[in-house]
Amino acid sequence: MDTGRIRNAALARKVVPADAAAALIRPGDTLGMSGFTGAGHPKAVPELLAQRITAAHAAGEEFRVDLWTGASTAPELDGALAAADAIGLRLPYQSDPVARQKINAGEIDYVDVHLSHVAQLAWEGFLGPLDVAVVEVSGITEDGHLVPSSSVGNNKTWLDLADRVVLEVDSWQPAGLDGMHDVYYGTALPPNRRPVQLTRPGDRIGVPHLRVDPDKVVAVVETHAPDRNTPFSEPDDVARSIAGHLIEYLEHQVARGRLPAELLPLQSGVGNVANAVLSGLQESRFEQLTAYTEVVQDGMLDLLRSGTLVSASATAFSLSPAAITEFEAQIDEFRDRILLRPQEISNHPEIVRRLGVLAMNGMIEADLYGNVNSTHLMGSRIQNGIGGSGDFARNAYVSFFLTPSTAKGGAISSIVPMVSHVDHTEHDVSVVVTEHGLADLRGLPPRKRAQLVIDECAHPDYRPLLTDYYERAERSAYGRHTPHLLTEALSWHTRYLETGSMLPGRPPSGTAPRPGCWRPPRPGDRHQPDLGGGSARSAPLGVQALQQLVGGLLDLRVVVLAGALLGVDQRRPVDLREVAVGEPVAALGALALVRVDGQVPLRVALLALVLPLLVLLVGRRCGVGPLGLVVVLPGVDQLPGVGDPGLVHVVVRHAAPLPRPDRSGNTLRDGGAHPGCVAEIGLVVVSSAG
Repeated sequence: MDTGRIRNAALARKVVPADAAAALIRPGDTLGMSGFTGAGHPKAVPELLAQRITAAHAAGEEFRVDLWTGASTAPELDGALAAADAIGLRLPYQSDPVARQKINAGEIDYVDVHLSHVAQLAWEGFLGPLDVAVVEVSGITEDGHLVPSSSVGNNKTWLDLADRVVLEVDSWQPAGLDGMHDVYYGTALPPNRRPVQLTRPGDRIGVPHLRVDPDKVVAVVETHAPDRNTPFSEPDDVARSIAGHLIEYLEHQVARGRLPAELLPLQSGVGNVANAVLSGLQESRFEQLTAYTEVVQDGMLDLLRSGTLVSASATAFSLSPAAITEFEAQIDEFRDRILLRPQEISNHPEIVRRLGVLAMNGMIEADLYGNVNSTHLMGSRIQNGIGGSGDFARNAYVSFFLTPSTAKGGAISSIVPMVSHVDHTEHDVSVVVTEHGLADLRGLPPRKRAQLVIDECAHPDYRPLLTDYYERAERSAYGRHTPHLLTEALSWHTRYLETGSMLPGRPPSGTAPRPGCWRPPRPGDRHQPDLGGGSARSAPLGVQALQQLVGGLLDLRVVVLAGALLGVDQRRPVDLREVAVGEPVAALGALALVRVDGQVPLRVALLALVLPLLVLLVGRRCGVGPLGLVVVLPGVDQLPGVGDPGLVHVVVRHAAPLPRPDRSGNTLRDGGAHPGCVAEIGLVVVSSAG
């Protein structure tokens, strides 16, 4: 341990063992701890505090604390305290699996806060008093100033506001960090605020060290322990595709004169996709780049080393073990090109807007109109938090949101009809990027946004479903400005929770397909639209033989048209969006359940009379019901019930345009986007399991 890190005599006299420092924390205290993305968090006191609280609980004593930090920390802080049931309230951001589980179980209260707002809320008093600051530093100067370590975060605010201060001096942190920080002490509350005089990412506006009132320091602990250093995975094809779309877009914007050749300052969230984008920039034509961001990660360090990036402003590092080794070897070179600031400055909305930052952040899902969910799974389960993405997204010159188009092996679509939770409204989202493409939503009205997001960003398996939802919403929504079907808007999320997949026709996870109800996709299949957003109706009657008979008939590609003929566009492949419409005739409609179009061949009409009777006998198993007023779906053996809408898409040949009624009953002629033609023999291909 490097005892020379504490050069102030008065504070050196306050050095105590870590357990003695942990003993100074009382039940019910509010703690402000250092740490941002696993960098610069206290390494010793939190774990010993967790042990002390565990012992208190075993003795039947109540002992919990509230915990504030800069952002996420590490298992020895968030994880240890959460496992000990030590945390009453947590803010402003976390990513620990143990803490997440307890938050979602309702055992920890969690306040998810824009990172730029935390210091302001603390100073304004809205968060209550701060009892103890536990802050890691890399050294203490002769005059008692503190050399920050690998993150600054909210440390300035915690040191200023706390009643008592515990310092951890970590000699693992490179001594060469001294001089790499820029701590701004010019913030104030209204009406005394003044402009922050920062006009370029590399501007120094503060001092290199933190200040602390020595009388508030109750303990100094010496440690030698590493940050949480998580290696990044090598970019996969999906991440490289996302990066490629984004870089191509930036090149196009430069060519159009919308961005300078050296771009504008970059902000990048943390993760493998973000790292892939940075790696892609390394291989691009761009030079003389700058960054105004939260975190310096591996890809950004590579850009600095190569000279592609000339300077970076952040509040913390988030480096892999290999990158840390390289950083320490070249720390003297990096010191003049990297600045670590308090997060109220690194994420300052007014500075972000003034600099014109290009913000690149990840997301969980986006909807058709550009609303983004960054925080919640299926609407109610927190993942991590909004972090700094909102600080940058609302104020960026261009706000990019990046994600793979699917998750869980394709069971979840990242593009959905309506997001289950909104963190970034459509007004703050400029561009959505997946591996399939990029949608620039700026200046587009909602309906044009929807089609662009579907065409450019959605996974091909989900495009027909999204198109079907959107087109039905456009026809029947309460308003046409931002069309939604409120009874279906969140049905994809409901289906996933019920069956383990957002795709219809998938069995629940871990269960075998039921005969006649589901089969794995076959070559040439197309996923079909959701028929109303609900799960299939089923009331098993056990009539296996008749069910197999109907399935056999369907395997013979029996033609069943009930009340409609198919309108298709002859100019391109038949599309699921083209709905069959027709004028019913009563000549063969002897049974109330059957409506047959006059142009259906006689053999087809007779089958349309017979099959509903068989279906009635089979019952509603797997959602099978009478075929009256229904067009059978191709490729799915889960037939819709009476009154459900349906689509078909297989025809033999075309004839004259077919008159079709609109939803109000008026007769229309096809002449718009999807010209209609009558199929002289309207074949509906339906295959059963087998």
